[in-house]
Amino acid sequence: MGFVATPELGHEAVALGVQALARLAHRGGLDADGKSGDGAGLLIQVPHR
Repeated sequence: MGFVATPELGHEAVALGVQALARLAHRGGLDADGKSGDGAGLLIQVPHR
């Protein structure tokens, strides 16, 4: 489990989150086929406009 946050709005937190997920593949987040995941991923807040 990990958590990435930044005080300002922007793409940096999303980029860091994607990078962290890519580095966790060895922790068993892949199914037996080696392609599909376990459903975990990024959770982001979409601003209301």
